[in-house]
Amino acid sequence: MPGPRVADVATIGEADGEEALGLVRLSPDGTRLLRMDGQVCVSGLDGSGERCVDGQRVLTDGRFASWSPDGTRLAFTDNVWGYHEADVWVFDVRTGALTNLTDDGVDRIDPENPPQGLSYDAFASWSPDGESIRFARAGDGSAFMALLSIPADGGQPQMLRAIPCRFTALRALVWSADRVAWNCADDAMVWLGEHADTTRDRPVLAIGSTEDRRMLSFSPDGRWLLADSMYATTFALWNGTPQVIPVDGGRARPAADGRIGFPTWVPGADHTLAYVQHPGTLRIVDGPRGEPRTLYTADEAEGPDGVRLSWGTGKLLVHAGKKRILLTIED
Repeated sequence: MPGPRVADVATIGEADGEEALGLVRLSPDGTRLLRMDGQVCVSGLDGSGERCVDGQRVLTDGRFASWSPDGTRLAFTDNVWGYHEADVWVFDVRTGALTNLTDDGVDRIDPENPPQGLSYDAFASWSPDGESIRFARAGDGSAFMALLSIPADGGQPQMLRAIPCRFTALRALVWSADRVAWNCADDAMVWLGEHADTTRDRPVLAIGSTEDRRMLSFSPDGRWLLADSMYATTFALWNGTPQVIPVDGGRARPAADGRIGFPTWVPGADHTLAYVQHPGTLRIVDGPRGEPRTLYTADEAEGPDGVRLSWGTGKLLVHAGKKRILLTIED
C-alpha cells in the first residue's frame, strides 16, 4: 500500500519514575508543541522559546484550543466552568499577544448571582483559510446555540445558523468546508448539518450510556466524520471503538477492527486514519474499507494529549510508556 512511512524515530521527552510527561499537541506545521498541563503554553520541539497564555486574563481548556492552519496562532474560549464569562480569544505564539475578539466587558461571573443578559461563546475553530474563526454562542436560558463567524483579526461576528441545543448540553462542535457536526446531550445524539441550510440536519450516531463521543472531526476531504470518546484516556478506560460516518449518507462503522484508540486524520490525505492498536502498535488505514499498515510498535502507546495521536506536517507525536516519541514521516 503506498503512503506515509517512518523515516526516523527520536525521543524528545522522557519522564523519571512516575512523573507524567504532560499533555501536548503538535502544531500543524510540526515545528511547535502546545502544552496543556495546568497552563497553556507553546514552545519549540526542544522546549525553547516558550510563550504561555496569561492565566490571569483567560482560563482555557487547552484540549479545545484550535491551531490556525499555518501554526502561528491559537483560538480558544474561556472555560465557563471556571467562572469566567466565555469569549473568543486569539493567542499569537510568535509574539505572545493575546486578543479578546468578542469582549463584552464581563470577565468573571459569580455562579450564585450571575448578571442578566450574558452571552457565552464556545468551541472556537479556524476556517480552512485562516481568515476567520467559527464558534457557538448562547444567551441565558436559551434552548438554541447560534453559530457565528468572526474575522481572525477582529470585527463583527456574522450569523451562520442556529442549532437546537442548550449551552450546557453542547458537548462537541466541528466544521468541514460545507458541513457542521455537533453532539448534544439533550438527545444523546451526534448530528450532521450544513453551514446555512437547517432543513437537512440529521442524527447520525446514537451515544451509548458508556460513551461520550466528544471527539468529533471531519476527514481532510470532508467525506467522513470521525466520532470518538474523550475519556478513553488509556486503554484501561476504553469505552468503545471509534466510529466513522459517511457524510453523504450511510451507517456508521468502526474505524478499524479490534481494540483501537487515539485516532487522528492524516493531514494532506483524503481520509487516512492513524491510530493505536492495543497496546502499542501505531497503524494507518485508508478509510474504513482499507487494509491497515503498521508504522511503529512500542510496548504501549497513547495520544500525547490523552485523546488522540498528533500529526503535523512530516511529524507524528506519540507517548510510548514514559517517553515522548517523535516520528519523522515521509511519503
